[in-house]
Amino acid sequence: MENVISLEDLGYIPLMPERINIETFIYIIKSGGHTSTTTNKEIPQDLIDTVKKYLLDEHKELIQESFGDEVKKKALWGVVSQFITSQPNIEGFTLEQLAKGIVDAVAGLDVLEAFAEQDTVTDIICNNWDEIWIKDLEKGDYLSNVTFKSKEAYLALCNKFVNASGQTWTHSKPKCDAYFPNMRINLVGFDISKYGVSLAIRIFGKTLRINDEIIVEEGLASKEMLPLFTAMMRSRSRILISGETGTGKTEFMKYLLGKKVKTDKTLVLQDVDEMNLKQIYSKEWNLSTWLTREREDSSTSVTYEDLLSGVVRQTIKIICINELRGREAWGAKKIAETGHGILTSLHSPSAADSVERYSSMCLEAVNISKEYLQQSIALNFDYGMHFELMLDGKRRLTEIVEYIGYENGKLIYTPLYLFNVKEIKEFQDEHDQTKFIINGSHERVGKLSGRMIKELKFKGIKTSELEVTKELPVVKEGEKLIGIS
Repeated sequence: MENVISLEDLGYIPLMPERINIETFIYIIKSGGHTSTTTNKEIPQDLIDTVKKYLLDEHKELIQESFGDEVKKKALWGVVSQFITSQPNIEGFTLEQLAKGIVDAVAGLDVLEAFAEQDTVTDIICNNWDEIWIKDLEKGDYLSNVTFKSKEAYLALCNKFVNASGQTWTHSKPKCDAYFPNMRINLVGFDISKYGVSLAIRIFGKTLRINDEIIVEEGLASKEMLPLFTAMMRSRSRILISGETGTGKTEFMKYLLGKKVKTDKTLVLQDVDEMNLKQIYSKEWNLSTWLTREREDSSTSVTYEDLLSGVVRQTIKIICINELRGREAWGAKKIAETGHGILTSLHSPSAADSVERYSSMCLEAVNISKEYLQQSIALNFDYGMHFELMLDGKRRLTEIVEYIGYENGKLIYTPLYLFNVKEIKEFQDEHDQTKFIINGSHERVGKLSGRMIKELKFKGIKTSELEVTKELPVVKEGEKLIGIS
């Protein structure tokens, strides 16, 4: 059938009548119709380097967006295809093979791609090329049976991240932190990481992973607690959320933002758009996001403190700061003093310890009495909520407290809800891995203060519908409802 022409080989798109892929058509015409493929041939490195330089110069943002995003990767594929048609043809490859190979070389995640595409995976942690750990919302933490083909393939991926971020990663600078639209990465290598390069990837959820039903079903909180979450946000409370890394603080803040009054202007401050709120909430939710800008030249950097200084001019009702790490805590405290609603997170071992931790961060910005700071924090924040990733791999809200005040060097607070562990069972699964089953429940252990109930009523909250506004049925002897830390 020598006289038969395949229209698909010339770029014809069967599902789109009267349409052809112009880049494919041009590439085939340039090759004289000879595009036979060779399975054992590798794309010339000089072509990969040429395209990579072009992309970093002209389409750096698209490269960054393509990590872990198939839609953006297809857009990058189109840019690469268009560029290749302007270069001399490479014998033995179709345009599609070249484009795919180069896109994979520039923005592919190699063996990690399959994990990054799973909605339930939150973290990928590589202790070396042959040791990959996964954090999964459903499966918990586990050692994957997947490895890179070689140490060189692993290092190639690490260098992709470095190149796309525009940073350097050398013996004199062995650590690299990079933020991309769909993930953030941390690299530690060379002589610092003794047993191989350490790579940690946090995957940003593009959807809201939790809702009322999931929260109750998975035991993150009880059904009785749900109306309190709504009351907190609709009354524009000032909330400190604490917990270790990976306990679900950010995801819960995303959920809480859906409990506020829709029209309440809310500003979210982040290092990078980890929350992806515009993909979750429509414009009717009145949400804006401001990002910090980190530069080696401090004169062009924009810090959390810089962002906080402009908040009060934006007629904001609620400020959400993804995570407090240092001196920006002082600026956030000053915002809380103005009566604005505030939602933020930090790392601390408990809701009570959050106040002490918060004061330590403030001291990075000011030199004043730590006792004064703790008193001010306790008076200007309403609630503390603490999350834990427990032995059974489940994330739970283990504490909700109301901050009352600070007297005689002691934090005064009321525990409202606690997670009570009744039994822990240990067993070996089919893979001989140690697993745990935790039997327990969320229990109400306290009542909101009269001051807080009055404030909720003033904000239009029907307090009669909140269990936490009612007296406890019976207080057992010795049970302490008012915490003193």
